[in-house]
Amino acid sequence: ENGNYELIVSIADVAHYIKKDSHLYKEAAKRTTSLYMVDTVIPMLPAQISNGICSLNEKVDRLTLSCIITITPNGDVLSYDVVKSVINSKKKMNYDDVLSVLNGASVSGYDEFKETLLKMNELAHILRKEKMSRGYIDFDLDEPEVIQDENGRAIDIVRVEREDGEKMIEDFMIAANETVASHIYNMDLPFIY
Repeated sequence: ENGNYELIVSIADVAHYIKKDSHLYKEAAKRTTSLYMVDTVIPMLPAQISNGICSLNEKVDRLTLSCIITITPNGDVLSYDVVKSVINSKKKMNYDDVLSVLNGASVSGYDEFKETLLKMNELAHILRKEKMSRGYIDFDLDEPEVIQDENGRAIDIVRVEREDGEKMIEDFMIAANETVASHIYNMDLPFIY
């Protein structure tokens, strides 16, 4: 009602399931990250965890950590909170369908989310403009996509076009990352940026 936005960015609470110094923790630490190959992903954690209990699947309660940020129409953070939470994703979406909705198309299964998606895109544009005014360096480099034939052989490499759907998620993740980094900094705790 006051014109501000409330942005909630939630990530799976992996630490709830992977306890420090456990065997899984040590194995994940050795890997440090998941590997994204041309045609597959080698997850840092076993698939039962990364694609199972820690995956934010549709219509399933999941333990998460949420960064709840109140943002002005100019893109300034008014307040925030970082909390343990439970979310229940209402719809598994894909970037192509989200872009179609943002461009005014009607997409089956997306009607109830249309206004929210439009408002989210509005906020993303505000956040993007605000970061650029702060001197944000845009690392939006061309990303290749390898096109494969039915046998898995590379037949072409094309440039991936990043549209508003992908940019929106990135803008929200950056807002959450900056907020958490400021929070940790203000607590005078060691932190890897």
